[in-house]
Amino acid sequence: MTWAVAVSRDAGRAGRQALRGLRGTGEEGRILPNRSRAQLAEGVTEAADAGDPILVVGGDGTLNLVVDALLAVDRADPPTLGVVSAGTGSDFARMFAVPSDVEEAVEKAVHGEDYPTDAMELTGEWGVRRGLNVFQAGLGASTVGWADRLPRWIGPIKYEVAFWLALPTFRPGSFVLEVEGRSFEGGGLVVVAANGEFFGGGMRIAPKASLVDGAFDMIVVDAPKREAFSLFPRMKQGLHLTHPGVRRVTTPWFRLTTEPGWPTEVDGEFLGSSPVEGRILPGALRVRI
Repeated sequence: MTWAVAVSRDAGRAGRQALRGLRGTGEEGRILPNRSRAQLAEGVTEAADAGDPILVVGGDGTLNLVVDALLAVDRADPPTLGVVSAGTGSDFARMFAVPSDVEEAVEKAVHGEDYPTDAMELTGEWGVRRGLNVFQAGLGASTVGWADRLPRWIGPIKYEVAFWLALPTFRPGSFVLEVEGRSFEGGGLVVVAANGEFFGGGMRIAPKASLVDGAFDMIVVDAPKREAFSLFPRMKQGLHLTHPGVRRVTTPWFRLTTEPGWPTEVDGEFLGSSPVEGRILPGALRVRI
């Protein structure tokens, strides 16, 4: 079997280490060209068309690019995906306790079991984008924008630093959130549609989320900005669901409108402004863990 290896341009030596790890397990691998996002996406699509499993070496942003490319085409069988954590956040990998050692992570991807995993589809002014972990609108997406401006050497805590930079300038607004069977209105800070539990370098935003239940875990923070000082520490540990300004609901689809338009992001990648519609794609991928 030949693995197509999608390596982040920020992953350093991790790509070569991944190839060495594959050879150590008796597998073959080839690194996909990555001079641009479009080139990497094209290589991922061609590899999936050939039936090759994909090994992602990078963080959540690289994983999102790969997932978006894989799911842009309807396939009879879900593609197989292995994950090697080599990014700043790597929040999706955190759910599966992927080893930090590259060669250990490769061995787990090769010899692990296939885990059918839901994905997300998000439609807005950007067109259609697929994702795997967490979508956000509002303050959380503004935080991602600030994090992108910070130097990489800060590491995972850059999301925490970015949150406090984003808070003073973020403009709360009103929102209407439609989900299966009901709708909500409010004036809040953030709306999260989670498939996975973590975002922002380990913040447990959706502690009850599941990758296999066919539903978003929606977290709505309908509270004034001053509540952020007490909410943020609780969110880091997943203890915020009992806060009176936090509402949770599960749904296979949602429609969100806001006034004014809020920034949005998925898996740490900026999308555009609301409104947005989302739906879950049940069992869309096989993650080899």
